Amino acid sequence: MASLQERLAAREQAAAEEVEGLRAELADVTQRLAQAEGYLVRLRDAGQILAEVLAADDDSSVVSAAVARRDPRRWQTVPHRSDDPDLRSLPQAYRDVLEVMEDSGHLLASKEVCRALGLAVADSSREAMRGKLLRLVERGWCVQPAPGRFGLAPGVAGRMH
Repeated sequence: MASLQERLAAREQAAAEEVEGLRAELADVTQRLAQAEGYLVRLRDAGQILAEVLAADDDSSVVSAAVARRDPRRWQTVPHRSDDPDLRSLPQAYRDVLEVMEDSGHLLASKEVCRALGLAVADSSREAMRGKLLRLVERGWCVQPAPGRFGLAPGVAGRMH
């Protein structure tokens, strides 16, 4: 029969293996979640564009008025980052987000980014910021090492100012 110390060591080893397995699963689920969220944002954008196109078929003057009223910051494109990022290619709203992240020096949640930018931290503002952050992750400007936590991608820090 194994000693109490050997049995405890065996249980500790089993628990450590389970923890590592769960960490691997969490990393996989986190990556899949980020991809699914990015896809959801793209689908929502496509739905809005489709509604505009369909409305144009019905009455082009209505669409023209809607386009004139919409917030231009909402429709800015975020370029994919290369190994030598040109921050001037990013819309100012996205550069502001990256500056906040660089100034903080640690991972941030969408709520913290909103607060640092002086925006409301209501659910709608946080979700809009989360969409921006996920877009920055998708385009290579940021990373999401943990669910809901965002930081600058390697090579982006130090280029803000």
